[in-house]
Amino acid sequence: DRVLLTTQLSEASSVWLVSAAAANDTSQMPSDRNMGIGGLIPAPGGRIIYTGDEGGSVNLWSMREGGGDRKQLTYDEDTNVQPATSPDGRLVVYVSFRGGGAHVWRMNADGSERRQLTFGQYEDWPQVSADGRWVVYHSEESLRDGVLKVPADGSAAPVPLDDAPAKHPALSPDGKLLGYLSKESQS
Repeated sequence: DRVLLTTQLSEASSVWLVSAAAANDTSQMPSDRNMGIGGLIPAPGGRIIYTGDEGGSVNLWSMREGGGDRKQLTYDEDTNVQPATSPDGRLVVYVSFRGGGAHVWRMNADGSERRQLTFGQYEDWPQVSADGRWVVYHSEESLRDGVLKVPADGSAAPVPLDDAPAKHPALSPDGKLLGYLSKESQS
């Protein structure tokens, strides 16, 4: 007799709410398979924007902190991940793999008016400035990493923020400081 043995690997994630006042005050949110695995952020107005894998496509969703009032924000067959919001909650930026490359897109918080902001080889880690006017992100061009900014309305070309190779940008909440990882050569 011949026997075929196989293994199935399954990945799932859960989302938990933890009180900032009491770390032992936790509750698991009702969630879909792989909820939040490509990004999960609190948004103004008591909402959460998260990635959800339904039907083989990873898209962005919004729901109330308690799990109700779910709304799908993107409807692509490609992957949409790494959501970030403007401080006022009106703008959402994210990375979309439409057309095979990773690029930064923006949309209104209700999912309307989606627009591509970057057109390089590979861009990720978008964040919105404190004033909501700029999107800061990482770009990989010709095997060189850099941190750039582009107007949130897409009205102008991106501008490099430093000449050093850099990735994983992080803006301070007040927008006065920018941190990033940089690898400097040692001589």
